[in-house]
Amino acid sequence: MKFRRVLPKSLFGLLIKRLVILLFIMNFVLILLFGIGNYQGFLPDTQLFLLTLTMYCSILLVLASLGAFIYSALKKRKGIKVYLGYSLITFFGSLLSLLLAFLIQVTQGNM
Repeated sequence: MKFRRVLPKSLFGLLIKRLVILLFIMNFVLILLFGIGNYQGFLPDTQLFLLTLTMYCSILLVLASLGAFIYSALKKRKGIKVYLGYSLITFFGSLLSLLLAFLIQVTQGNM
């Protein structure tokens, strides 16, 4: 009976990958809650809180995906999909944070 040899995975690599996935899902849920709040008529303070929280989470997403990109480059992974995925997440996260910062600044905290 032969046993498969399990290659040890880096704990840091797993943690940073799961952090990127968690922050991406969290941003999606917060945007969904903001959309529901516009339809249901949430209070302006609640809407502003959701915008601010989404902005901070998207900044964390950008930092985590940049860290994952650099970690993948240091480990010399050859798959172009990894680099393309992390760079797209970084790009869209930065666009989202800039858009949300603009919305908060335009409303000046009053919605």
